[in-house]
Amino acid sequence: MKIEFNPAELGPSQGRAYIKPADLAAKGTKAKILSEGWRADGTFKKQQLTLPIKVGDQEYAWTPNVVAQSVLVEEFGDDTKDWVGETITLKPRKIERGQYAGKTTIEVVV
Repeated sequence: MKIEFNPAELGPSQGRAYIKPADLAAKGTKAKILSEGWRADGTFKKQQLTLPIKVGDQEYAWTPNVVAQSVLVEEFGDDTKDWVGETITLKPRKIERGQYAGKTTIEVVV
């Protein structure tokens, strides 16, 4: 990713609510990527990508996991500037195995 965090911005979500799996329809919800996003310190002191998205009339912040980022890179390229304006489908997905088994995450479909 070719973006850097700008500390002058309003924190990781820029004042937007973070989208949650419960905000999405089971069959998927269309979302539009509004800007190239930004990186900020996240869990385990790793830089996490946050993207502003629009679902219907509501704007959200979305922090895609590694799998979702891989899907976006494969579809749109490794520069998040190229993702701006793209429409994706977000779906809630229950994690089946591992340490997060039973929790729900957000899966991206392009």
